[in-house]
Amino acid sequence: MPMYLDLGRRNKSWKRGGGWPVIARLMTIGAVLAGALVVSGGTASAATLTDVAWSVDNNVTGATGVTYTWSFTTLTAGTIASVTFTVPAGTTGTPTVTNVFGLGAGTVALASDTVTYTVTTPAAVPVGTPIFVQFGGFTNTTTPSPPPVTSTVETRAAGPATIDTGTSGNVNFGDSNTAVTILLGRSLIFTNDTPAFTLQPVPGTPAGPVAAKTVTLTVQTNAGNGYTLAAALAPNPTFVAEESTAGSATLTVNKFAAQATLTPSSSSGAALSTPYTSSKYVGYDPTTPQTIVTATAGTNGGLDTLALNNQIKVDFSQPSGAFHGIITYTVTPSYT
Repeated sequence: MPMYLDLGRRNKSWKRGGGWPVIARLMTIGAVLAGALVVSGGTASAATLTDVAWSVDNNVTGATGVTYTWSFTTLTAGTIASVTFTVPAGTTGTPTVTNVFGLGAGTVALASDTVTYTVTTPAAVPVGTPIFVQFGGFTNTTTPSPPPVTSTVETRAAGPATIDTGTSGNVNFGDSNTAVTILLGRSLIFTNDTPAFTLQPVPGTPAGPVAAKTVTLTVQTNAGNGYTLAAALAPNPTFVAEESTAGSATLTVNKFAAQATLTPSSSSGAALSTPYTSSKYVGYDPTTPQTIVTATAGTNGGLDTLALNNQIKVDFSQPSGAFHGIITYTVTPSYT
C-alpha cells in the first residue's frame, strides 16, 4: 500500500490553498495476510497435523448408512493428489462423497481399513488451507469400544509421497453411547476505510497548520485468546522524517506521526499498547510492525474500532519534493 508525498513549489496558478502541496497516498494490506509458496511435490519430512478431527453421525456398532466426517488444516504447501483416512478394523460399505471443501472434486474408496479420497485433477493447496470431507455409506465396525479408536490422516502428492500426516481424537463405538463432535471454524474480519489519502500541509513560521487524515480500522474475530494489531511504514529513502516509535507528547514540526484512539467491543479486552496510550504522537517503525492494539479475547459479535489520525505540520526548513512509503497493517489472532 504505497503512500506518496509531494512537496512542490508555490505556484500562483494553484487555485486552492496555494503554497506547498504535499500528496500522501496510502494503500493497505489487511489481516492477513501473506500468500504461501506452493510446491508440487511431497516433502522430505512430513509435517504433523495437530488439528485433525474425525466424527461419525451414528456410533452404534454394525450400523449401516453411516456418514464419516474429517477436517484438518494443511501445514505444508503441496499439490495434493489424494488423502487417506484410517478406519477401525471391520469397517465396510461402499462410501460415497457427500461434501468436500478445500480440495477439488474426486472419488472415494474403502480398502483394507483405509479410506482413500483421490482428487480427479490435483491442484496446489497452500499452507493453512482448511480441509473438510464427508463421506456416506459406511457400515460401522462390530467391535465396540473400549478401547476408543482414532483415525490417521495423510495428505499425499503423486507417487504417492506423503505431504502431511496426523491423528484425530478418540471416537467410541458402542450400543449405548453417542459420540458428539462440535466443530467451530476460525474467523477474523479486518476492514480499512481508507485505501488512499492526500495531505497538503502549508509551511509557516514557526510551522503551518496541521494536515491530518484519520484512517479507521475494525476487527471482528472469534479468536478465544484475542489478537494483536500492528503497523509498519516502509519509506522510500527520501521520505520525510518520522516521529520516534517511542512517541512524543506534542506533534514535532516536520515529522510524520499518528495518534491512536480505540473503541473496543464489550468482550475482547482490547487496549492500546505503549506508546500509543496517553494520546502520544508516534512514528511508524520502518521495518518491524509495531503493536498498536492487544486484545485478550474474541469480539463476541461486536467490533473493535481503531482510529489512526495521521498528521504532519511543516515549516520553511522542509525541502520541497516527492515522498512516498508503504504502511502495512498486520492482525495476528490467537485461537484456543
